Amino acid sequence: MAGHITNFAQITEKINREADKQADYAYELCLHLHRNPELSFQEKETAARMAGELDKAGFEVFENFSGNSVA
Repeated sequence: MAGHITNFAQITEKINREADKQADYAYELCLHLHRNPELSFQEKETAARMAGELDKAGFEVFENFSGNSVA
């Protein structure tokens, strides 16, 4: 039984480390977007950055879709 607790503790630790890493990454992305504002409906750089982030996360990304920069 102790082996299961150790494994669970190790998994929990890994999950917590990854969650912290992702939270730090999301915070830095948020800071970047707020430090580089664009006018409404002219968000070219923001759209390009978000398209890249979504693609990197494994999402299927459509750019310039029906007049929108990212869908």
